[in-house]
Amino acid sequence: MKNGIAHKQNQDENLERLEAQREIYTSAKKITKLQLFLSFGIITLTSILAAFVPEINWLPAATGAVILILDFRYFNPRKKFLQEKAAKIQEKFDCEVLSIDWNSILNGQKPSDNDISTFTSKTNFNSTNRPTLMNWYPSSAESVPLEVGRLICQRTNLCWDGYQRDKYIFFTGVFFSLLSFGLIALSIIQGWTVQTLVFNVIIPCLPALLFLLKQIEDNKSAKHNLESLINITDGLLKQLLNGQPTEDMNKVSRSIQDGIYIHRKSSPLIFDWFYEKYRDDGEHHMNFVSEKYIRNYANIRGT
Repeated sequence: MKNGIAHKQNQDENLERLEAQREIYTSAKKITKLQLFLSFGIITLTSILAAFVPEINWLPAATGAVILILDFRYFNPRKKFLQEKAAKIQEKFDCEVLSIDWNSILNGQKPSDNDISTFTSKTNFNSTNRPTLMNWYPSSAESVPLEVGRLICQRTNLCWDGYQRDKYIFFTGVFFSLLSFGLIALSIIQGWTVQTLVFNVIIPCLPALLFLLKQIEDNKSAKHNLESLINITDGLLKQLLNGQPTEDMNKVSRSIQDGIYIHRKSSPLIFDWFYEKYRDDGEHHMNFVSEKYIRNYANIRGT
């Protein structure tokens, strides 16, 4: 019994879609890196200058205000545009590989092949890139009926992202706490007045602090949404494995895919270096659970 998932996911056109969405996401993450550089690097530099040249003690606060304006007027809208484009291309990959209908009401127009080839050509897409993109979903999902394999692959998407966000929320929370306590400790050691603390520390560091707080809260919200989708998927898989009657599985999978698409286009981005750091552990956990579902199906059905 083969449902075509393992073969389709490694076809050239689908590997190119994966490479294109990866490249676009990376472009969006570069904007986040620039925001961090401005929020931490430039603010730190202006604060040091102001400490040695009292005449320009207004500079850190003014720089912080400019960075906040740039964040809301340019950087954040640009990231949103790139993230949605990448999510659409990844949605096209999933629809092709998992045999899911395209939802034009939610997803809009399908990304064109020209758009995809534009981004793959930027990365010199060749045999060097392909090994990291092949077998995007567990190959063993090929051995079960399509409605089961499709749900397993969708669950894989959700669990992989949730695993990454758990780690990222912890990492960001620790960094925010260290930064906050460090600033408070520095103000105490230096004997700063409240006015000095506000204008030379809090206001200049406001972009960085707001950025970290937003990262934590947005990732917690995204993780909560993921958990809801995982619970729904687990319930459906148990029904299928036990031979219980279910709704039209094509419609159900499309509904779950809608949730995945909304999550991809709106959730905060995670840096590539962080992704690579926990990639192996995440894949191991993801494949372990997927294999467990497939073994259970085989045992119940006697195949």
